[in-house]
Amino acid sequence: MKQLTSTKRRDWRTIIFRLVVVLLAGLVLSGPGGVADLIAPWHLTPQGSHGTIPELHRWHSADVTALVVFLIVGGMLALIPRPRQAPLVAQFVIFAAATLAIIVRGDALAPCLIIGGAFAIAYPAPRALLSLPKNPPYNPPVLVIALATLPFLAANGWANAQRLLNDTSEHAALGHWHGSLALTIVLALGGLAAATKLPGWTGLGTLLALAYAYLGAAALAVPIHDGSWGVIGGIIALFAAVAFGGATILIGRGNPQRKTTRESDVFAAA
Repeated sequence: MKQLTSTKRRDWRTIIFRLVVVLLAGLVLSGPGGVADLIAPWHLTPQGSHGTIPELHRWHSADVTALVVFLIVGGMLALIPRPRQAPLVAQFVIFAAATLAIIVRGDALAPCLIIGGAFAIAYPAPRALLSLPKNPPYNPPVLVIALATLPFLAANGWANAQRLLNDTSEHAALGHWHGSLALTIVLALGGLAAATKLPGWTGLGTLLALAYAYLGAAALAVPIHDGSWGVIGGIIALFAAVAFGGATILIGRGNPQRKTTRESDVFAAA
């Protein structure tokens, strides 16, 4: 009897969550807007031809794909080892999927709602998803980095919003400006969230570093394409990638996050 009671029970919620994440990630990465579109700035494939004139859409095959692959799917996969210990990443994944669904709408609405909904339902610590601390602690260096990126993202978001309202080109018909606007919003709010010391901030900072590195390289590859961040924007993005990545490694290593295994331990300040 003692052996039975001392045997560790299987965490079925976590096991089911991992299976759901692997399934969702496989579906997204293998479908439209998945991995095949990531190489569009360097090599245009049929899967990356989001329009009647494929050459015009090299950047737009990459920007929303970065949001989906690096931030949404990347966030899901980052939670597989210890999903309960990084609720901030889980919240960010749901926020990113919801932002994409609300702004892009159209063909993206149903897939984003299904993916975000399935992820939220499967997450093993559901109460943590609703926990929002009133006065979260911040990492000053990361907060400075996040605030430094805001003027660039705000300017880019404003330009995309204007194009969304006034442009009548093929980009507008395909909803590309909607996707670009969603990307800037998610990056801006993601940076501010990563600046907190809430459980999962190091994972979120790493995801942002990867996304900025890819977007910077893509912008430098197609600097004059419609919507591209251009040479200056590409350099800014690469600096942001180094800054987020470096801060995450240095600060995270110096201040390891406390490991939590119970929902009641998560966001205790809420």
